[in-house]
Amino acid sequence: MAFFVKKKKFKFQTQLTLEELTAVPFVNGVLFCKLRLQDGDFVATSSREEVHENCVRWRKRFTFVSKMSANPHTGVLDPSVCRVSVRKVQLMKLTSQGGLFTAGIKCYYM
Repeated sequence: MAFFVKKKKFKFQTQLTLEELTAVPFVNGVLFCKLRLQDGDFVATSSREEVHENCVRWRKRFTFVSKMSANPHTGVLDPSVCRVSVRKVQLMKLTSQGGLFTAGIKCYYM
């Protein structure tokens, strides 16, 4: 007889620091990042910063609540993913995606 066991749910106060992007293939331009927590309600954008010496520095801290569930038998947290999309500003409001980074948040809680 199989019993349904509810997954335990946890909330974490998460701080993500967006430091810098080095080795940018542009000599000039304006870049910004869009952060999105998948399976969550967090979406944020960084400030728009100019490329200086093939490097962009944001030094911006984002704080949000991350909700995760855990397997009731093993206690291992289910995956939680935060995507950081780097975008280049073109013609004031138009943007093009320059890169994408996916971070597994549960790796940093263990």
